[in-house]
Amino acid sequence: MLREAGMHSVFTEGLGARAARRHEAWLCDRAETLLGDLAERRGPVDLAAGFAEPLAAAMTSRVLLGELSAEEVALLRERTDLALQFCGATAAEQRAGLIDIHRFFTAHARRLAEGPGDHLLKRLAQASAEAGPLDDAALSEIAALLLIAGFPTSSGFLCGAVITLLRHPETLARLHGDPALVPETVEELLRYTPLSTGAAKRMATQDADIDGVPIRAGEVAMVSLEAANHDPNAFEDPDSFLPERQGPGHLGFGHGPNFCPGNRLARSLITAMVLAMARRPGLRLTVEPEEIRWHEGLFFRRPKAIPASW
Repeated sequence: MLREAGMHSVFTEGLGARAARRHEAWLCDRAETLLGDLAERRGPVDLAAGFAEPLAAAMTSRVLLGELSAEEVALLRERTDLALQFCGATAAEQRAGLIDIHRFFTAHARRLAEGPGDHLLKRLAQASAEAGPLDDAALSEIAALLLIAGFPTSSGFLCGAVITLLRHPETLARLHGDPALVPETVEELLRYTPLSTGAAKRMATQDADIDGVPIRAGEVAMVSLEAANHDPNAFEDPDSFLPERQGPGHLGFGHGPNFCPGNRLARSLITAMVLAMARRPGLRLTVEPEEIRWHEGLFFRRPKAIPASW
């Protein structure tokens, strides 16, 4: 739809390298503020509700959609969770979740686009299209796309990455002493930390044979990027978290024409999270990793809480 509207370049620029640089300092400051506020509390804290999830929500508001209230974020998270369940919800319930998201943006996308900030929805709304400016229906559809592509993925991954780092305190200690190691740590987090509980759908454009399994042109294959990132034929000791790892690149953002256009912004977001945690050594889980409880049935996995303390 964006390509047909003549705004594909606006979309890619709004998620590209310049956008990442434009928001980088703010993301770092936001991550630092969130974790600093938690550090001032006495007793255990929840790094999911108090750090990872609000950081993802802040990115979604500032970079993608504009100013959303806490109540609006909670509503959209609940409806997105319902729409993106792979089990535990009926097809009718999932459709209802999607319909509610579109209803929300039908009512609010124009307000968000005309509100404060320099975010992608505003840029798309202001861009000239061959057929004229976007109407409210098209703008609401784009807003829903940005929400679903950007919020549950970033929220779920940040939570998982926080748990990965807390399970490897030696890495946090190294990062505290040498922040220059952050970029390679971010890449290993992207390889090591699972996000999806399902697989990506890919349609074969020609006949193929993959490890003895014939796939005909037009057939759909389910591809697990998480499994590929832990393939022992590609990665030595794949189930170990090794930020200094050398070798092939990961598939955390997909590959080829399906490569995630928001990868630079995602890296900036993860970098902000890692830097904030590295500045506060001694942060630790207060439960065993296997005791962490996860929301059931979500396509993008997310824990119910991350109990931690200093």
